[in-house]
Amino acid sequence: MKDKKFFIDLIEEGISLYWEVLGKARNMKIFKEDIEWVISDDRKGPERIFKVNISSVNINSRIEKIIEDMQKRIIPDTIIINDNSTPKNIIDIFEKKGFDIDSSSPCMVSDISKIDNSLLKTLSSIKINKISNEEDLLEWVKIVNNEYFVMNYNQFLDIFSFSNTDFFIAYYNNKPAGICFTIKGEYNGTKFAVLEMVNTLSIFQRKGIGKEMLKYVFEYLKTYDCKYITLRSSEEGLNLYKKFNFIEYCKRTLITYNEEKIRRKYKIEGIKEFVNEILERENAEELLCGNEVLLSNDKNNCAKWFRNFIKKLNEEALLNAAQVMYLYCPCQISEEKIDKTKDLYSDSKSIKEFIDKMNLKKVIGKKIWYDEIKKSVYITKLYPHECGIEVNNASSIKEKRCHCDLINASNDLLPVEYCYCAAKFYYPLFSSVFGSKIEIEPLETVLNGGNKCTFKISNLGGNLL
Repeated sequence: MKDKKFFIDLIEEGISLYWEVLGKARNMKIFKEDIEWVISDDRKGPERIFKVNISSVNINSRIEKIIEDMQKRIIPDTIIINDNSTPKNIIDIFEKKGFDIDSSSPCMVSDISKIDNSLLKTLSSIKINKISNEEDLLEWVKIVNNEYFVMNYNQFLDIFSFSNTDFFIAYYNNKPAGICFTIKGEYNGTKFAVLEMVNTLSIFQRKGIGKEMLKYVFEYLKTYDCKYITLRSSEEGLNLYKKFNFIEYCKRTLITYNEEKIRRKYKIEGIKEFVNEILERENAEELLCGNEVLLSNDKNNCAKWFRNFIKKLNEEALLNAAQVMYLYCPCQISEEKIDKTKDLYSDSKSIKEFIDKMNLKKVIGKKIWYDEIKKSVYITKLYPHECGIEVNNASSIKEKRCHCDLINASNDLLPVEYCYCAAKFYYPLFSSVFGSKIEIEPLETVLNGGNKCTFKISNLGGNLL
């Protein structure tokens, strides 16, 4: 008698088997570290982090590296978490970072030997083919690309050629109507199969096609002595699968990178942590009162909270408002831009020449210039759309020209101190050439009523002075 853990392990083995098979197709890659993932060369195909076994030692730095790699599109932005994923609180960790969590997919197993297909009515209008020719495979691929993700015919031809994969297509009155495919495997001496991509085209749904496909697949797998079949169901498919003795043993959790939420969380949690460390508990609680609104989509109330927060800081001299905002910028300049800046600096004979080259190469900012009298560099930020950010529905200058999606659609203005976080954004780049003692301050920002965002970099060091 198999216990629940056996079936959970079997399900997880099936999930890994599925992604490993996809990863063996041409233009796909599999990576196996403390996280395992599949990714496509053109980033248009299926990709997923499908296994997570992270050490609890230095867990925070490892999670930050995962987030960074997702931001840089080095790894997939979605993670599958199962019962055996480690650490055990991994879902809570990612949720606190701002990731979207979806635990709605039942994972199921059926004992093939216990299905009596004779009890199920056969429909003459439906024909199921185990794919063995190019014509059927082409139709199968069309449905996958329409319903799931984009993979080309040759990639599926690779998967089709594997000895443990089988593709099935359903025809309704001779028209392609549904698909599925199976991957045969073995776990602890038990033969099983994974059922994937069970799909009936919408115009053919509720005609018994899914049931006919399952009957055909079960009969086929019996000939290979498969004992069990695993699958992941949608809520809509539960009733069908229960007819075939599928039993739910666990839920599959999907954790998805949400850039806006993660940036919010980083900024908010950073500010809270700093304030709690510096101030006594009573003062910190009063100062941070109502901060939960910052996790909402109400940008007017978010702006109102920050306005009051900065006002309290300034009035009560509890902390330096500019310093607090400066500490936590959730956006990062790429290492590529920093390296390019260093190269231009090393090839220049003066700061003016360096800044002129920065402008010419459009390394960063909309415009950058040097004031030789004040010994300061000035930079005007690019507008969001110039960085590839969608602003089609923007109705104000703030929305069109401010990058801060936390509050850029708010109606009211904010104190200039709020924009010190953007000053921090520039620090890694300019400190790499002018030294760590530089000072960056906002002079004009659209959140404070300006038409653009301009920053001053002063206290310059370096060998070009």
